[in-house]
Amino acid sequence: MQHADEARLSALVNNHKVERLIVAGDMFHSTQNKDTDNFSHWRSKHAQLHIDLVLGNHDILEETSYTSNNITIHKQVLDTGTFLVSHDELEAPEKFYMHGHIHPAVSLSGKGRTSVKLPCYCMDDEKLILPSFGNFTGSHKIDPRGYNHIYVIAEDEVIQWV
Repeated sequence: MQHADEARLSALVNNHKVERLIVAGDMFHSTQNKDTDNFSHWRSKHAQLHIDLVLGNHDILEETSYTSNNITIHKQVLDTGTFLVSHDELEAPEKFYMHGHIHPAVSLSGKGRTSVKLPCYCMDDEKLILPSFGNFTGSHKIDPRGYNHIYVIAEDEVIQWV
């Protein structure tokens, strides 16, 4: 976890008095390294926070790397009672669900051929696709016409675009 991501996550947890953090996969994109060590240090400062991780395709660490940081692991789906959380898109879900993996973004155009690509949340009747959290993670430009609602992340605001 990069320092800027740690600071941003700490601010969100502290400012909103978060008690539970659910990660929809791809917590780390590598083997044990400095980022995982930095996360362990961050975790020690937020020991009261309950963390659930739904494993993603990049979560390749040994299970003990997560459990030693007091992270509850879910192999494919976490059922919160109200909705499901997965890393990948679900086929025939039994209720509304949220998933990661895609890292959606949209391109917005302005005057003088300017444009910006921004991460976004994409929602339709059965799911909400989550953007990535980390600054180093790439994104995938989506066609907004495929969704009922698009919520764009612009700096520290979330704005309904569609």
